[in-house]
Amino acid sequence: KQEKWYRLAAKTDPQMPQAFLNLGIALALQRQFKEAIDPLRDADRVYRADKEHNPQEKHYGRALGWLTICLLETGNLEQADKTLLTVSKEDRNGIVLEAALRVAIAQGFAQQAFSRIQSLRVTRPEDVPMQYVRILALRSLGQTQEAKDGLQRLIDQIPPDHMVYRFQLNHWKQLMSEP
Repeated sequence: KQEKWYRLAAKTDPQMPQAFLNLGIALALQRQFKEAIDPLRDADRVYRADKEHNPQEKHYGRALGWLTICLLETGNLEQADKTLLTVSKEDRNGIVLEAALRVAIAQGFAQQAFSRIQSLRVTRPEDVPMQYVRILALRSLGQTQEAKDGLQRLIDQIPPDHMVYRFQLNHWKQLMSEP
């Protein structure tokens, strides 16, 4: 339903980056990663064009962070890494950090990513994306049971009707059944 309205907003005003960003995020949350790539690229393109006129905008990094995750999920590790490198220091935020840690895990640096996540847990223990990345790192390190236990705790703490994570819950439950 939201997807329909975001598409309409993007079509109505193609210079409104938030519409493209919201469309891309909505598609990604539905695990339609391939379909999310173009709207996220459009959001980044419009944000970059607008940055000169609106330097206080806080969403520049979000489009690239989500784009990086979508590229990872579609198997484009090299492109995900290159995309992540284009995020300027001032535009880094939580989603960019999540994307960077997921790229590190995919590149074989799970132990380093896990160490970074552990240090973040001290300051952000309830951060759901960081908990999920921690689970990915544990799986990559061969700590399957600990990853499954962590995933079960994560699932248990999220209400089933939570707007942002409702699409993720089914995927996470599927991960619980994998060896």
